[in-house]
Amino acid sequence: MTARRLCLGWLLLLSSLSVAAVHPGDPSGEEILRKVESRLNRLRDYTVTLNLTADIERLNIPPMAVKMYYKQPDKVHFDSRGFALLPREGVALNIGRLLARYTVTRVGREAAGDARLYKLTLSAKSDRTRIRSIALYVHPGRWTVEKLVSAQPGDREMSATFRYAEIGGFWLPEELIASFHLAPADTTEPGVMDQPPPTRPQLAPRNGTITVRYSEYQLNTGLSDEIFKEPAGND
Repeated sequence: MTARRLCLGWLLLLSSLSVAAVHPGDPSGEEILRKVESRLNRLRDYTVTLNLTADIERLNIPPMAVKMYYKQPDKVHFDSRGFALLPREGVALNIGRLLARYTVTRVGREAAGDARLYKLTLSAKSDRTRIRSIALYVHPGRWTVEKLVSAQPGDREMSATFRYAEIGGFWLPEELIASFHLAPADTTEPGVMDQPPPTRPQLAPRNGTITVRYSEYQLNTGLSDEIFKEPAGND
């Protein structure tokens, strides 16, 4: 796995606030997600240039510029020009898939600037789901996901914060800042029988920040399905 692929993988799995109870009459967690989905469904396809910079522990990743193509419901292609190993999954939020894999276990409200965001806590329905829990912060006026926090394997946490701009009548990301860190180590000294077996050194970054800036959007241009077909012999 290349450093670039690992970097984007952490990114593409594409901010301190006090929780308040949901007000009577507020929508349920699923209703909130469906409103987000309804907004996203209005955008049939788009093309955008991603400019990425990274400051990641143990990885030396130069700045990248990649053109991304997206088409409903979840087709993604990178015109990578040398970045052919960029992951194709997880770039665009697929609400239907999220609801199939997770249950909304809590809905709250949090103050963030002039807005009071909905905070949704999602728990995995299956023990086989790698990401066990996700917190989504949703803007109640434009139904955009402002922040996503997920508990990653290996005691890691990933946080992604979005800044939006109104483009062609749609609220679309203009900047994404993703950060991740390793949870503090347990300082309790284990007994001999509690010592874990030797393992290979962790290759995934423990700490770091990735910044992505979006530019040159082209919306609803009728992208062909041919764009998203993998080249022959490419697994």
